[in-house]
Amino acid sequence: MLNKPAGYITSTKDRDGIPITALLPEELQRDDWKPVGRLDKDTEGLLLLTTDGKLLHRLTHPRWKVSKRYYVELARPATPDDAAAFAAGTLVLEGEPLQPAELHLHPEPHKAELVIREGRFHQVKRMFAARGNQVTYLKRVAFGPLELPTNLPPGASRKLTAEEARALYRAVGLAGLR
Repeated sequence: MLNKPAGYITSTKDRDGIPITALLPEELQRDDWKPVGRLDKDTEGLLLLTTDGKLLHRLTHPRWKVSKRYYVELARPATPDDAAAFAAGTLVLEGEPLQPAELHLHPEPHKAELVIREGRFHQVKRMFAARGNQVTYLKRVAFGPLELPTNLPPGASRKLTAEEARALYRAVGLAGLR
């Protein structure tokens, strides 16, 4: 589990910027880490790394409907109409309809939380753009059953607890493998 700060690419190789593996302490360095999903260079928050290809596939494939929750700051206030459009699953990206999503409006009108169950390229930003809005700040705060710990500062990482790992495997029907 890594609390990805802005400015790092979700990659394990140094191609287009500083890879997230550069943040890992020496005891967590491995050549076979694979990021579970992507976070844009300017997006912060919870990023999981695994060496289990089957777990990775299930956590990221839309069929398994693993939720990803984001804290979002917007250029314009989110509206109940936005929440209704997201929930109805009426948004289309690249000719494909999106699965329904949950938009939770915040008391501060330029802030919201969004829960999606798929992970398309720049999906959160593109969903708001389709509604005529712009994301100004984005942070993933939960992935499936795991929440970003408040005591894990940006750039820090830690191993999952045994219970956290079991919860991830259970979330995608692999409970017997862990």
